[in-house]
Amino acid sequence: MIVKLLSFIKTSFIKCSFLFLCLLSTNSYSQCAGEDATVTICNIQDPVNKSINLFNLLGGSPIPDGTWIDNSKPLGDNTFNGILDAQSLRNSGIYSYTYVQDPSGCTNNQATVIVTIGPYAGVPSPNITTCDDVESFNLFQAFDGTQLAPQQNGRWTANNTPATLSGNIINPKVLGTGTYSYTYTIPALDTCPEQSATVSVSVFRKPVSGSPTHLRVCSTDDLTVYSNLNLNERLANEDAGGRWTELSGTSELSNSVDNIIDVTRIYNTLGAGTYSFRYTVLSSNPICTNSQSTVQIIIEDPLDFTGSTLVVNSDICEDEITSATYSATLTKGPQPIPDGNYNVTYSINNGSTTKNITVNGNFISGTFVFDVDRLNLPAVANYTFTIKNIVKTSSSGICNNIIGVISDVLSISPLPRINDATLTINPVCSGYDAEVEISGNTNLANGNYRIVYSLSGDNVASNQALEFTAVNGTASFSIPANLLTNVGTNIVFTINNIINLTTSCYNTATLSKGFIINATPDVSGISLDIKNECLEGDTVVELSGLGDVTNLTFDYSLTGANVSENQTISAEVNSGKASFIIPMSVLVNIGTTNFTLNSLIDDSNGCSAIVVDNNTASFTLDKCIVFIPDGFSPNGDTVNDTFRIPQIEFLYPDFSLEIFNRYGNILFKGNKNKPAWDGRNSDYKIGIDGVAPNGVYFYILHFNKGNKKPAQGRLYLNR
Repeated sequence: MIVKLLSFIKTSFIKCSFLFLCLLSTNSYSQCAGEDATVTICNIQDPVNKSINLFNLLGGSPIPDGTWIDNSKPLGDNTFNGILDAQSLRNSGIYSYTYVQDPSGCTNNQATVIVTIGPYAGVPSPNITTCDDVESFNLFQAFDGTQLAPQQNGRWTANNTPATLSGNIINPKVLGTGTYSYTYTIPALDTCPEQSATVSVSVFRKPVSGSPTHLRVCSTDDLTVYSNLNLNERLANEDAGGRWTELSGTSELSNSVDNIIDVTRIYNTLGAGTYSFRYTVLSSNPICTNSQSTVQIIIEDPLDFTGSTLVVNSDICEDEITSATYSATLTKGPQPIPDGNYNVTYSINNGSTTKNITVNGNFISGTFVFDVDRLNLPAVANYTFTIKNIVKTSSSGICNNIIGVISDVLSISPLPRINDATLTINPVCSGYDAEVEISGNTNLANGNYRIVYSLSGDNVASNQALEFTAVNGTASFSIPANLLTNVGTNIVFTINNIINLTTSCYNTATLSKGFIINATPDVSGISLDIKNECLEGDTVVELSGLGDVTNLTFDYSLTGANVSENQTISAEVNSGKASFIIPMSVLVNIGTTNFTLNSLIDDSNGCSAIVVDNNTASFTLDKCIVFIPDGFSPNGDTVNDTFRIPQIEFLYPDFSLEIFNRYGNILFKGNKNKPAWDGRNSDYKIGIDGVAPNGVYFYILHFNKGNKKPAQGRLYLNR
């Protein structure tokens, strides 16, 4: 039934409220809920007002067991039993309560009781006191707690005090010592007059123990200046007559009036620490408590981090920048470092800028580990981490801890990018390594690298690896000869990938270069021959087995009777054969000379071959004397019929011989093709039938070799 009533009241609340106002001036007959009623209560403090039966106030003939509604409360939370505790209403005012019966039982099923609650200002307590160290005092505390509390809709006013009143709150600390009066007033309502109550608050002085200034010293400071420290000098504005007491067991105070301590002795006896001394001033009244101030003597030892190490992990390559995680480990040196919480300040320098960062963490067994935000390492660089300061958070920061040099370098290395580089590979001779130079835009930091490469074209190879060292962006390396077995003009060298062996940074590549392999002369079938010769003759070296080359430059050396190193000479090659003359300038001594053919170069392509087998020969030089006869007898007896210089065409193959008569007429010109004069084959008609007559003739012999001067003489022709 109650649920039905509440639902009905909820839907009809506005209508009921309007009817309630109308019923204030009319007497409507309610067949089952009774008639409306009003009551005014000006003496709320009377105990009878703690329990008022509203049903008994209704007029007419109300039927019991209806439902009472407190109209001052929200719907759904406003039903009660009809017994009103008027003293529980904390404000004076007009309150309405509606009695409701089941609407299905009668037509007029509601009646309202209007209750007017007059003002009540409460009963002040005598002897209200507080202390001048209180900053907020509630004036409602000044009422007699054994009596009904005053209503709350009144207003406080100050009677004879400074303007420190804020609502019902005063500030005794601002007021200072003294007695202060305040009046609480609740305005009149209906027939109930205004009510007020005046309270008095006495403020007593609290003793002042002063403001302490703690002594903070480092053990490395000169403590002797504190050997006769007056504790009173560490207080400000304190009341005299207080007493000092020990709180830390230093035994520095001998009695209650002693105020002198020796800081040096405290440190020498007890070491670093915090030592407290309390100054107490007793209160002269029972309201305020005693006042106490504590002076602390704080002595700290500096922490020594000399020899500590810092390791920042780990070096990375630039393609890991956005995903890398970093941690740093700071490890103490030989000096003890207590476990605990610390603030560590470090710097990061990238070569141009420096950033300082402070992290908090714990030293555990001499090790402090902290994370490094990757946002502080945004690009390729060498980042130098340096510890700037280390402070234990529980310390007062009095001492400057000894840090020393604690640093580490973390590197973010570039990827080796070589696709825009320049490869240089000069033509190479078969059987030799190909020399490769990489330069230009290599993006290679100084260091060691490994590449994987391939060959295509006239020589094919894949997944070949080699290592090289780059300096100032340039490097050189060799393609081994065993991969270059085929001569050709279309060999392509391609680098497929590269890794920096120092940083392990890896990158793919597509850098290519074509080059040529020229044929190296084949010396496997070479042979040579050198004939013995006169000292001033032409020493000829004859070679064979030279293949199909057309022109060679030979490098040879001489040992033995004649010594000469690395002589070179060029010669044409026909059908695999060639010859050349060893210059007389290097053959100055008679005896056996050893000839060694060191190497030969194909003049057409510059390819050289070292000759190892069949590369030596020996020959002997003698001092050959040219014998010039002083006459001949061309008489046909086959004995001495011609004038001939023995071996002249062999010793001096380019010689020329001229014979003159006594008149200076030339009778004969000879050379290696016409070495002998028979006394009649003159170019001129001399004598009978071209036969030279008996007599004396003159000759000039031109050797035409080296700088040998011509020989002159005379001969006698006798038939």
